[in-house]
Amino acid sequence: MLINNIKLPITPRVFLVATILMLWNSCTDQGNPVMESTPEILLSTDTLSFGAVQISDSRLRTFEIINTGNAELTGEMSLDESGTPFTLQHTLGYTVTAGDTLSVSVLYQPGAMHSDTAVVVISSNAVNDPVVSILLVGSGSPLPVPAYDVSTQSVDFGTVVAGEMSIRTLVIRSVGTADLRIDSLEFTDSSVQLSGTTLPVIIAPNDSLVLTLSYSPDVAGTLSATLTIFVDVLGEEQISVSLIGEAQQATSFANDIQPIFNAKCVGCHGGSGGLILTTGNAYGNLVNVTSQGYAPTPRVTPDDLTNSVLYGKITNSGNYGGLMPQGGPALTTAQINSIQQWILQGAVNN
Repeated sequence: MLINNIKLPITPRVFLVATILMLWNSCTDQGNPVMESTPEILLSTDTLSFGAVQISDSRLRTFEIINTGNAELTGEMSLDESGTPFTLQHTLGYTVTAGDTLSVSVLYQPGAMHSDTAVVVISSNAVNDPVVSILLVGSGSPLPVPAYDVSTQSVDFGTVVAGEMSIRTLVIRSVGTADLRIDSLEFTDSSVQLSGTTLPVIIAPNDSLVLTLSYSPDVAGTLSATLTIFVDVLGEEQISVSLIGEAQQATSFANDIQPIFNAKCVGCHGGSGGLILTTGNAYGNLVNVTSQGYAPTPRVTPDDLTNSVLYGKITNSGNYGGLMPQGGPALTTAQINSIQQWILQGAVNN
């Protein structure tokens, strides 16, 4: 190369062009980068509790498999052991699309009264956790059964006048865990009846039923009978209750008491001393009439021997002075018993 007639040497220059390469996994047809497709798994719980379940019953619980990734999630699920009371209500293989959720139900049917556990093992193609599990827990509880308790094993109706009624009650309590059913009952003596209750009757646990029993004898005699109550308790289907009582013939004032007064008392109480015991006058001078010498106690108090001056006098009991009849032979045992029964039967003017 000549410059001003001076020859200069020419040295070639090398120009280097640097190329920056950006590497992506892949690109769209517009050149935009695309992320890698990956499934990911998430469980709604790590423990599924069934609580206490009766042996004859079952309970269903559900958990969820959630695919939080952007590709299809596939896998299998199984229980960690056989013979368990837990059952998967889903096919073992499963598929969950991206962003979707799969609900899986488990059935628990306990066979005994103890605690049960099992594990659901879930395997998948998830990149975050390919094997996950859920603990199953539950317990078997006893079957509800009815049971009862009775207030008494013997009902005593006491002494009853023939033709009248004595009433007693019997309480049956439901002390089991299931309803108690009273189906029916039977009496071995027709003079005793159930009043006011229609059977069958259902008694809830911790509740009770009051049975009203009435004894209505027609004639004098001794009651010795049995009440049988039929219930729905396995092995104890019958409740037996003894029934006792005494029926007396009604004591008549006119036929049984007045003749005693006529024979033993009117000699002194025919018109003197303010106490007249003659026929037509005796009853009105005795029953609920205050004794002149022992006020305020009545001469006769119906149903109450202690507060009847007449009974105290003829038996020489209480603080009512000497034995009557005064100066004469005492009343016979039969005569005293008649007056006693008449008072205890209500001292009726019959």
